[in-house]
Amino acid sequence: MSIPLIGDTTIKVNLGRALHRVPDHVVTAALGADLFDVVGASWFACVLMADGRGALTGPTPSSTQPPEDVCEALMNVAGMLNLEHHEGGHWVTAWAEDRMHILFRDGDGDLLFNMEIDEPWTRVKTWPAEELANRAALALVQAREETRRLDAREGETYRRALGERAPSSVRH
Repeated sequence: MSIPLIGDTTIKVNLGRALHRVPDHVVTAALGADLFDVVGASWFACVLMADGRGALTGPTPSSTQPPEDVCEALMNVAGMLNLEHHEGGHWVTAWAEDRMHILFRDGDGDLLFNMEIDEPWTRVKTWPAEELANRAALALVQAREETRRLDAREGETYRRALGERAPSSVRH
């Protein structure tokens, strides 16, 4: 399921600068499904392409747009993360059930990380975008270290977003 970048409530954005290096088709591949799986059915997300274009959008053309301060925060944090901390992948920020989510997907489009900000929005909206971006970048580093520590074997990894199946499910 790709996400629609059109609709009555979509806000087109252009940050005017190059960000990450992930091709557009990989950015949108299975992104709607990832958002549905980790954020829920009703969300609004900031999705940015490598050239700085993108959108604030929901899963349907008539999705409810969050308040302006939320949209601004989603765009600012996503822009900062994709510019300064893309780590070979790309970041998506999302709003669902009055909570901000920050997702990281690798260069193959596979979801590696989701950080839900548990604080009330009245508090979070006072934080600078740099603080939210730095918290997410640090949490990604810690998550990757934990993954390495668990020592996943190379033959057990696969690129789900690009249609690969888990090695254990493939019969030879």
